[in-house]
Amino acid sequence: GAPLAKALSRWLRDASLGEASCIQSIIRAIHLVRIFQTGHKKRAVPHFPSDMKDPFWPHLDYSALAEGASKVGWGRDGLMFFEMHMSFQHPETPIDQTIISVTREPSVDELFAEPTREVQLLHALARQVPDDDMLYGVSEWCHLSSRLVRTELGRDHLTSLYLRSGMRESFFESGSQAPEEEESSRVGLEAALAKLGLHSVLASEDLPQTPSAAVLERRMEGLWRMRQWGALPAESTTAAAAASPPSATATATTA
Repeated sequence: GAPLAKALSRWLRDASLGEASCIQSIIRAIHLVRIFQTGHKKRAVPHFPSDMKDPFWPHLDYSALAEGASKVGWGRDGLMFFEMHMSFQHPETPIDQTIISVTREPSVDELFAEPTREVQLLHALARQVPDDDMLYGVSEWCHLSSRLVRTELGRDHLTSLYLRSGMRESFFESGSQAPEEEESSRVGLEAALAKLGLHSVLASEDLPQTPSAAVLERRMEGLWRMRQWGALPAESTTAAAAASPPSATATATTA
């Protein structure tokens, strides 16, 4: 019950790398209990807020478990416990919004501040997971946006295209009617195509009924690189210019 969970949590917080075998044994034991109760309850265990009144799970320090897994190089296990920690701390918030808020833009001071303990732990765990697993094997542990940021920082344009395509497909499958979501998925996918030099694909794609300035700018860049000047209708380029100030790219493509 609660005394056992608290005792394990205290020990894990103070555990050193020299006690790696003990840390691994505790993680295996936690997994066995999880698997048994998952089969018994016919749902994932633990799950918050469903298990908030359980005699054991709410008293376990999942952050300490994740750090212990990181110490012994068990990145996959650590990412799972890290997700449990965040869902326990923020049971009513989607997992992808627990670290980075989507309701406001960060200030300049926040961008240069030292990352929080949770962010540092997440980075340490992600570095222990092979790139192939980050892309294909553990999508339920690493949010898609985290993998996308990592691939774009590494200039892996092909992987970025793969992830952007998945995001675009998910948008259509969700049936969402939000125009800003459609715009974001389209612009991101077209940017990935442009970075790979697939301008012919961009040029052959049908424009939406009311294309935004960003979509038209990318289309104009592709046509310019293919030396197909004047392929866009004049009214579309005029609307794009009226929608937003001309950027450096737009200036270069229309020169």
